[in-house]
Amino acid sequence: MKKKKAFSLIEIIVATSVISMTIFWVYTLIAQNGKLIQNSWSYLQGEILIGNIKECINFLWFNTFKWNSQKEYSFNLPFTWTCSTWTYSTWYNFSPFQIDGKNFFLFATITNSWANFIEWKLGSYEESTGKIEKDYIQIK
Repeated sequence: MKKKKAFSLIEIIVATSVISMTIFWVYTLIAQNGKLIQNSWSYLQGEILIGNIKECINFLWFNTFKWNSQKEYSFNLPFTWTCSTWTYSTWYNFSPFQIDGKNFFLFATITNSWANFIEWKLGSYEESTGKIEKDYIQIK
């Protein structure tokens, strides 16, 4: 009986294939993790920008919107000394605000109003996260 002193060609091919698939799988996980981190950053930025829209609406105050027939608004950043807003027909037709090369569109729609409150649908849009919307009630 002959003793083996080396690996056969088939054993080497199988081992190399297993190692190659494992390395490919690890690199795929790393790429997916990077994409997930980037999308979560964009989602977080969208949420923060919605908070800025709330502050802008409160800054402009209740009567600015209450007696206006316009129901849809878009917002532009940065909110330095004043908030700037304008009407829009479709929110993605105005120029976006850029953060780290990502384009964010900010918009708000009045869904209901009464003598002492206005109900809003606030939103931001970025390509990787899509539209993020939050409800907000402004009370006089």
